[in-house]
Amino acid sequence: MILTAEHEAARTAEAQIRAARMQAVAAGLNAASASINQSAAMMNQNTANLNAASRLTPTPRTINLKPTYGGGYTGTIY
Repeated sequence: MILTAEHEAARTAEAQIRAARMQAVAAGLNAASASINQSAAMMNQNTANLNAASRLTPTPRTINLKPTYGGGYTGTIY
């Protein structure tokens, strides 16, 4: 009976150690996942900022300017 109790205690201790190791691995995976998600969110925000900037400042297609007598230019930018 004493040997059975000792054996059961040893199995319980091993199971606790295994559970602690598995929790440590899970914590590491969660941290890595959070870091990847944060990086992806930053990349998405940067892309959104670039897209917004390109909509606010359209690229001119045609520039038709002529110098004026008093300095400067006159004409159109399409």
